Amino acid sequence: MREVVSEKVTIPQSSLIDYLVYNYEKRELHVKFKRGKHKGQLRMYHGFSRSEYEGVVNAESPGRTLLKYLAQKRPKHGGFFSKLKSFF
Repeated sequence: MREVVSEKVTIPQSSLIDYLVYNYEKRELHVKFKRGKHKGQLRMYHGFSRSEYEGVVNAESPGRTLLKYLAQKRPKHGGFFSKLKSFF
């Protein structure tokens, strides 16, 4: 018997997401966007847990939930002044 490694889910109720592909072994989420900055693109995001993936799929607003997770994962970079303050 073969083990399921990845899963593709279409999200018809979302105005942002066309479909998702989740790789369980690599914890990668591939997102095909319907609109926005990445319209028509298939983007890959590393480090998505299974519960985060399922949270997006089962959310009332999958697009909003995805954007929330992406914002939490975005590296926090300080601006020029915060770097300048670190010298003093």
